Amino acid sequence: MINTINKMKDGILRVYSVIASVMLVVLIISCAIQVIGRYFLPSSPPWTEELARVAFLWFSCLGASIALDKGAHASITVILDKVPGAAGKGLRMILLAGILAMSILLTHTGYLLGMATKSTPSPSMRMPMIIMNISVMFCGIGMLLSSLCSILNIFKSEQPEKEVNKK
Repeated sequence: MINTINKMKDGILRVYSVIASVMLVVLIISCAIQVIGRYFLPSSPPWTEELARVAFLWFSCLGASIALDKGAHASITVILDKVPGAAGKGLRMILLAGILAMSILLTHTGYLLGMATKSTPSPSMRMPMIIMNISVMFCGIGMLLSSLCSILNIFKSEQPEKEVNKK
């Protein structure tokens, strides 16, 4: 079961990685059009700033989920490194439980924010604001899966391996 959950998490984070990569490209192109517009047009197209903002938000939210799974977030591990054995695992479980709780809160709040703004149009592109705001929910889902898998993997490592009798 743990392996299935890990595979599901890995698949979702692979999709997140592709979407985040596309959003980074959209962000770069949108900003380039904005800069070119400033120099060669009377003014920059107004939609470029909004598109860059949406792409940045999605890139950041999905990237944060991926970074949590890879252990790439900045962290101070002085205390965790000093605690040996089972106590260290216990402390790590407490930290992961805190991340899991915050991820649940982020997922729920992101959903509520998205639903509250589903009929609100954005200022220049007139797209529903849910497209921008629902990214917070997806960030929470990715972090939730990552922290849940980390907790389950700690439990899995504590269980003794079953011996296989070879005949």
